Amino acid sequence: MTAGFGLVALPLPLEQLYTYRIPEALADRVIPGARVVVPVRRRELIGVVVGLTDQPPDRELRDILAAPDPEPALPAALLDLARWVAGYYAAPLGLALKAMLPGAMWGASQVIVERRGRAGTLGGLAGEVLALLDRKGGRAAVPALARALRRPVWDALDRLGRAGLIAFRTE
Repeated sequence: MTAGFGLVALPLPLEQLYTYRIPEALADRVIPGARVVVPVRRRELIGVVVGLTDQPPDRELRDILAAPDPEPALPAALLDLARWVAGYYAAPLGLALKAMLPGAMWGASQVIVERRGRAGTLGGLAGEVLALLDRKGGRAAVPALARALRRPVWDALDRLGRAGLIAFRTE
């Protein structure tokens, strides 16, 4: 049985970790050290999973939206080093992690989707996403896709990414 909740460190000056529900489609990618896209208030931020748990907190949780990388961004040894740095310097874990990864992975960065392969006719939201990407020259930011289609697109993007029809890039 896999853990149903991920503990996520965000690059914010806060000591606490945030708990998010792991959607079944992302269960194989949401592991310690992996970058994830999570909702925070009215925006989406990129954070790092630092732990997994089966115990839900006593409040309603939101889902992890995406895990854009096929492999964890930080191996276990660097995650342990970030914990040590945070403890030694009395800094939030999210800020220690922010110092360990390239700046493009944080702050004002956004996830860009690029069309990679060609497929037969796809229906539903996945087909709409591919058609929109074709109209936009083969690449677009995820928030722009969601606005244009007027609904969340992360599930469809994850399926398209696993099929090799799109690729994720952080700018």
